[in-house]
Amino acid sequence: MLLEGFDAVIDTVGTPQTIHRALRCIRPGGMLIVLGAHLFAGPLDYSPIWFRDVRVVGAFAHGMDAFRGRQIPTLPLALDLLAHEAPLPVPLVTHRMGLAEIARAVRLHDIKASAGVIRVAVQP
Repeated sequence: MLLEGFDAVIDTVGTPQTIHRALRCIRPGGMLIVLGAHLFAGPLDYSPIWFRDVRVVGAFAHGMDAFRGRQIPTLPLALDLLAHEAPLPVPLVTHRMGLAEIARAVRLHDIKASAGVIRVAVQP
C-alpha cells in the first residue's frame, strides 16, 4: 500500500484485480469511484475500505433525461443529438470541476435536473 496515495482513483474496469490495486493506491480518507461494472464472484480484500476510511462510490448505468417532453436514457439521447443536431442545442458538458471538488460534482449529478446539469466533467 502507498503511505500517502491519491485523493481519488477512478476504476472504469471493475475487475477484482483493478479494484484490489485501486484500494491500495488511495490515501486515507480518499475515494474510489467505480464506473460501470464487471460483476464477479470471488474473493476481494476490502480491508482498506475500513482501515483507511476509503469512500467507495459507484455508478452502473447512464441515467434518464427529460428531453422534448419525454424521458430517454442518456446514452441514446447523446447519440441521437450527435447524429441529428447541428449544432447541438446546448453543450453536453455543462459543468467542469477540479478533482478537489469531486464530492460537489457527484451531488450536482444526483440533482442534475433541478440544477440545470447535463454532464459534469471532473478535471485534474
